[in-house]
Amino acid sequence: MAGQSVLEGEVLERATTLGGSVVTGDESALAPLSQREREVVRLVSEGLDNSQIAARLFLSEGTVRNHISAILAKLALRNRTQIAVFYYKRCQ
Repeated sequence: MAGQSVLEGEVLERATTLGGSVVTGDESALAPLSQREREVVRLVSEGLDNSQIAARLFLSEGTVRNHISAILAKLALRNRTQIAVFYYKRCQ
């Protein structure tokens, strides 16, 4: 498919209803987080380390660490593994 998405029928209608963006899963569990923190959660759940997340989001590693600390506090989690498990259990 050369990196292209093909949407039809109900899927296309729902995507349009959502303002043109396609949402995967129910991410309402991430409601307490900022948009940037949600991006960090998704990348942590992909198994990226802090330096990889920093490069992907054009942030410093310190900023990524700060985001992860905020995520852990807001979601009452203890470590990045719990972030990934939380994401896959609640948002996928």
